[in-house]
Amino acid sequence: HQSLISLLGERAPECAVLTGRDPRTGRPLAGRHDHAHYLPLDLDEDGRLDHVLIYARMGLDDLAQRAIQRLRRTWKKGDDRDLTVTCVGFGDLANFAEQLRLRSGKRVPVLGVSRVWASVTPFVPPRFIRPRGHLLEDQVRAELASRGLPEPIGIEVMDREELVERRLLRFVRARRQGKPQPPMARVYGVRLFFAKPVAGPIVAGYGSHYGLGVFGAEEGA
Repeated sequence: HQSLISLLGERAPECAVLTGRDPRTGRPLAGRHDHAHYLPLDLDEDGRLDHVLIYARMGLDDLAQRAIQRLRRTWKKGDDRDLTVTCVGFGDLANFAEQLRLRSGKRVPVLGVSRVWASVTPFVPPRFIRPRGHLLEDQVRAELASRGLPEPIGIEVMDREELVERRLLRFVRARRQGKPQPPMARVYGVRLFFAKPVAGPIVAGYGSHYGLGVFGAEEGA
């Protein structure tokens, strides 16, 4: 994210879709999380991330697209070496959902359509879990509602065995020092059940604009 913003220079305040801030006030955008989400993908199914899908309901304007096209390098935690970055294309969500495929030929889960969605990256609660109004299920429902998503008819919390199986305990769950931190460090895996099929992406919780709280469609549901 900071790599992209650095490419904008003096025009960074104008690019609300990448900065997530109101160009007039500089404050975080209010509303339904319409600015950019950076969704990690493993298209070759080798257990390592190889693509990042930048998804924004408000759309990527010309300034944002130019910044993304100019991005050549980024980095990862715990490694001083730069990672080479190449922009492979722009398009609307329907086109990406139809054209992107895993190596196995299956649809990309985060762009699927299903009645059942399960955590691909950890769900980190945005608030402390408390008995009245801030239970985990309450927070999940509030997060979905804030994004204009349907009310789930059921929410299932994964046990530790499934967390390990899905490798959800291995993700970095906090931002670097000086940035807003999660109220609690605990990780959850969540399965959502809807009355009717819902189209992705579905993201929720702390850090959901930066790769946490991503859900994937479960096949056959």
